[in-house]
Amino acid sequence: MFVEPIIAFLGLIVGFTLNRVVKEELEPGKKYFKILSLALLVVLIIPSHFNALVLVGAAIGVIISIAIKNPYLYLGLLTVISTFTGRLALISSLVFIFGLSYSSWSHRIINKRYLLESLLYFFIPLILLFSSRFLANYDLFLGVGIGGILGIISKNFKSF
Repeated sequence: MFVEPIIAFLGLIVGFTLNRVVKEELEPGKKYFKILSLALLVVLIIPSHFNALVLVGAAIGVIISIAIKNPYLYLGLLTVISTFTGRLALISSLVFIFGLSYSSWSHRIINKRYLLESLLYFFIPLILLFSSRFLANYDLFLGVGIGGILGIISKNFKSF
């Protein structure tokens, strides 16, 4: 159960390492990496169920995404919630691939400090697993994750 989230986050680290090796390939493929990243974010949202609590959480997530622009907080939430829905392998795989493509098109902002920050954001939701409030309201947290991803998507479409 704890191996999949670690592997999911390794996508960003592997992408960061690859970017150091193949610098000349990053600029020509930047547009395609960005399209792939945004498509993966949309695919992460599709298997979710929607009810009133998820929609309220989504609104909260969009508002939070204005302040916290790092997508790994919301990906961490979706990864943790996927443990309850039985989709952990699928979500972790998608997050891994997202990390590879995200690090390729945003290679200019990714450095060791950004990796550490993303690591912290990604694993903060794991702490929520030990809270009984989280277990009772995981639909709300699912909505926050979805809303945060939607906020990230809307910001990135504007910069296309």
